Amino acid sequence: MIGKNKIVFLYNEYEGMTFHLRKSSITNKIEIITDFIKEVAINVDGFEKWLIDFLGEYKNSNRDINIVMKNIDVIKKFCDIYIENKNMDFSRFVDESKTKKNSIFFVESEIKDIIRVSSYLKIYSLIFNSTNFSLSDTGHKMVYNEFISEIVEKGIVQKIFTVIRTKTFRYNITDRYMWEYIKNVEYKDAESYVVEIFNFIMNHIIILCQEDRNPITFFVSVIDDSIRWFLRSVFKDNILYQDTISTEDAYGLGKDNLKTYGYNDTLSRLIDISVNRIYIKLKSDEKVLDFKDRLSGVKHISPMIEIVSYPILSKILNIPYSHFSVISPENAVLLSYVTSVLIKEGFDKKFLNICKILEHYPESQISLITTYRVKGVGNICDLFREGGNFIGFKILSIPLNVLSFFIGRMSRVEYINIITGERMGSIPLNSIEGELLEFYIPFFTGGYKKETKIMKNFLYENI
Repeated sequence: MIGKNKIVFLYNEYEGMTFHLRKSSITNKIEIITDFIKEVAINVDGFEKWLIDFLGEYKNSNRDINIVMKNIDVIKKFCDIYIENKNMDFSRFVDESKTKKNSIFFVESEIKDIIRVSSYLKIYSLIFNSTNFSLSDTGHKMVYNEFISEIVEKGIVQKIFTVIRTKTFRYNITDRYMWEYIKNVEYKDAESYVVEIFNFIMNHIIILCQEDRNPITFFVSVIDDSIRWFLRSVFKDNILYQDTISTEDAYGLGKDNLKTYGYNDTLSRLIDISVNRIYIKLKSDEKVLDFKDRLSGVKHISPMIEIVSYPILSKILNIPYSHFSVISPENAVLLSYVTSVLIKEGFDKKFLNICKILEHYPESQISLITTYRVKGVGNICDLFREGGNFIGFKILSIPLNVLSFFIGRMSRVEYINIITGERMGSIPLNSIEGELLEFYIPFFTGGYKKETKIMKNFLYENI
């Protein structure tokens, strides 16, 4: 039975299971899901009994992910049998004569695979689209990735992504001045919007594909509607920040392309946190405009970002350190600011000088060389002895040279506060050195586990 924002499965006259539905695009089209489940129950022997047993076992297990995982292949089997029994003609969605030289062409088997995955997700949506029976975010990702694994391995997801990218950038050409306005006012451009549409289609739209409709045409209509809606709503009152992260072109057909966009999407969420916290501190519109002008003028990256911010974010988010090398200075200082927030969350009132520098950016070019040498060698020896090794190295000269290089380059440069625009007062290098020694070597020799967990939990709760 379907009620307002809920689905009720009756096992018998007296027992049932009620799924309270999330507010989502899927719930808005819930009849597509329920009609499909009814069709499978009518056309595939054993499905209805299995579904009741599966849902009952899952309910009694207190949402045990293992119940879902062990039934993934069963769900696939029932859906595949249904599709084969219906003898669907997917060739009607394929017209090779209309393709051009550079067209993104989906063959019949790829269309079929998309419909198959959509059918799997329809059954699974009973769980993930409910508020009272859904898995944890981590558990959902595991199950979801299992259901779409085949179209990922076959490159079909990459093709869908390429269609989105191509359509979006056609709008970028035809509505060039509007996109420029969006980029200047909202810090959002076509690149970042590609990721948003891709996530929306993969999480909310692919499940709504129907066997009598071409899924690619469906996706394209969603892309067009999404972009038109976005372009019409650029003058809304609130300011959104979803900037593109990399300074290098991330496009192409390489196998790591989607992974790169995943990293960028995660970092853009951190930038959202950073900007939202800064806006709260600024309070007035005039200060917000001053901040945006100041941010656009950031041209250089502080060594403190490279030695503290990037390593922390890399370790917590499992993003390769090398990925941070393509981040623009504007985004780098915003990631730097959110790192200072993380350190304060994890270490309370420790490392205040490090946090202070992370909230500032260098006014001029940082020197590429330095003759500075760490003075507290004895402290390094003690810390190094406790940790055992430094990122796999047992040679003391490694952390000595790393810290000397970064600390020395911090001097002789004026720093500007990203929030207030005020110049930073001088901090003695020995104070910076002391805090970096206390932080850096334990952090990279397996220490600060409790603090790292606090920082990680804070990030995952806010991203």
